[in-house]
Amino acid sequence: MYRASRHDLATAQSLFTAASRDAPDFARPHAALSFVHFQNAFVHDAKDRTGGQTRAQAAAVKAMELDSLDPFSNYAYARAHWIRDDLDGADEWFSRCIALNPNHAQAHYARSAMRMLGGAGHDAIPGFDRATTLSPFDPLRYAMLASRGLSVLADGDVAEARRWIERGRREPNAHSWLDLLAAVAADLQGERSVAGRLVATTRKRDSALSRTRFFQAFPFRDPVMRATFDDALERLGVH
Repeated sequence: MYRASRHDLATAQSLFTAASRDAPDFARPHAALSFVHFQNAFVHDAKDRTGGQTRAQAAAVKAMELDSLDPFSNYAYARAHWIRDDLDGADEWFSRCIALNPNHAQAHYARSAMRMLGGAGHDAIPGFDRATTLSPFDPLRYAMLASRGLSVLADGDVAEARRWIERGRREPNAHSWLDLLAAVAADLQGERSVAGRLVATTRKRDSALSRTRFFQAFPFRDPVMRATFDDALERLGVH
């Protein structure tokens, strides 16, 4: 489920579906199914994002009905809010997950990501650092590093932001959005040829690339951040 390819996510979905059928009262398979549906909606589902959102929500609700004190179920429920662009709701449930398990590294990362998207900027950074300290080899480490870079970018330090995004892009299993984030960072530093190559790499991995899909994945509430990315994507030919 931590791999971004359609094949791997389909395999995970099949296994978790079988697990939920074999143990219908066990919350974890339902929470994991929600995680997989989120991944598909976030990375792949250009034509059926709404369907992915609905499936992620339904599976997370089922997990919470079965065990509302399971940290992973709360985490999945928070992610289901995230994929529906409910950043405040996601923050609340990630906080509940952390209250249930203070060492839940991915919840620390995800809560900070919600706050970064909401405009917190520098104030979101401690959560990313906490996540990588708790789980230095986490399967979502690429997202932890790149999201930290976005928080740095919100503070105006493009060079440092690019360094963090590049670190994330080179982590195992980093999905195609990381290439596009790196392209924007390169563009902001005036390296248009590097940025163009990264956009081409992104298009090879995601033929349905568009600005609309990017802002669905990264719904920046800060108008300055949104304008920064909007202008860069326009220059890079992402429409």
